[in-house]
Amino acid sequence: MAEKRIVMEKKIKNIYIIINPAAGEEEAVLPIINTSMKEAGIAWEAFITHEAGDGIKFAQAAVKAGVDALAVYGGDGTLIEAISGLIGSEILWLFCPEVLQMSRPLNLAYLKI
Repeated sequence: MAEKRIVMEKKIKNIYIIINPAAGEEEAVLPIINTSMKEAGIAWEAFITHEAGDGIKFAQAAVKAGVDALAVYGGDGTLIEAISGLIGSEILWLFCPEVLQMSRPLNLAYLKI
């Protein structure tokens, strides 16, 4: 059986990443993101959540800035906030599956960072 692939019409050149520091593994995620983005030639900026509503605010900032994609490293709450902030936009959204309980039953597409 042939391997399935998603073909991007547009290369991601710049991305905002929303990070909930309370979610996921104890391993530091920023060095992993930095290495991955550098190797891929993608400019990126991280936004760290501190309180409820930050995910919405940061997603809306991504829309306003016109970035190619928004990635979220966080739990279900961060995911829901980011999606809420993207309503009506055409930004590609990517999620880290390790910390998302909701992504599995909903079959959401994701990119492992």
